[in-house]
Amino acid sequence: MSIQIVEKSGEGLSRVYGVTVPVGELNERLTAKIEEIRPKMNLKGFRPGKVPAAHVRKLYGKGLMQEIVQEAVTEGQSKALADAKRRPAAEPDINLDQAVFNEVLEGRGDLAFDLSFELMPEFEPMDF
Repeated sequence: MSIQIVEKSGEGLSRVYGVTVPVGELNERLTAKIEEIRPKMNLKGFRPGKVPAAHVRKLYGKGLMQEIVQEAVTEGQSKALADAKRRPAAEPDINLDQAVFNEVLEGRGDLAFDLSFELMPEFEPMDF
């Protein structure tokens, strides 16, 4: 997946990363997921496994895209932490704008969100 990660802020132990997943990548994943489930579908009016991809997209596109967005957010979070080689002190906060989310669900916009977290401080144990 072609995830783009940019460090937006890095003051003290606080970090904010901007994560972007291109709309083309999301649409490719949606098409792949539709092709994966299409042969198993059994809808009224169609022979088993013969439901057209466009019909599946119309009926289940937004639900499938929500799953893809969740996977992309999880991948983006783990990739940002791995690339930065940082240990967060707690679960990172994900800030995803609702307007951006709606554009993504309709397949018209890039998935862009901010990932903010506090770092675990580095320290050396003392010998008493």
